[in-house]
Amino acid sequence: MALYVSAGTRRRRLILTAVATAIVGLVAGLVVGRASVTTPAERARSVKASAGDLATRIDALSIEYEQALTGSEDSVAKGVAEPMREIRAEVVRALNGAPWVGPPRRAALLRAIDGVTTAAQAKVPLAVFEQVSSAASSSIRTTLGAT
Repeated sequence: MALYVSAGTRRRRLILTAVATAIVGLVAGLVVGRASVTTPAERARSVKASAGDLATRIDALSIEYEQALTGSEDSVAKGVAEPMREIRAEVVRALNGAPWVGPPRRAALLRAIDGVTTAAQAKVPLAVFEQVSSAASSSIRTTLGAT
C-alpha cells in the first residue's frame, strides 16, 4: 500500500537531511583538520630534536677526519665533506622550520657549518678540526634550541 507524502513534506525532509549532512561534514572536517595540523610547539620540538641529532653527527666527524688524515685524499671528501653537505642541507631544512631564527643568526650558523667543511678540505691538524667542529655543533644547539 502506497502512502501519499505531500511535496512540502518531501521538501522539508530533503532540506533537513541536507542541513544535517552539512553539519556532520563540517564537524568531521574540523576534527580531522585540527588533528592533522602541526602546532607551533610540535614544530619547535621537532626542530630541537633534529638540531640535537645534527650536532651529534658533527661531533662524530672528528673520528672520520682522524681516519682521513691517515688515509688517502679521497677519504676527506667521502668521510667528512659528503656528510657535511648532507648535514648542511638538513640544517637548512631545520632553519626553515624555525621562524624564531633571524637572518643574522641563520647566516652565522651556516658559516660555522661551512667552516667545518673548509677546515677538513684544508686538512688542518686534528685539534683545530675538533675546535671548529665543536664550535659548529655548539652553534647548532644554541641557535636551534637543542638541549
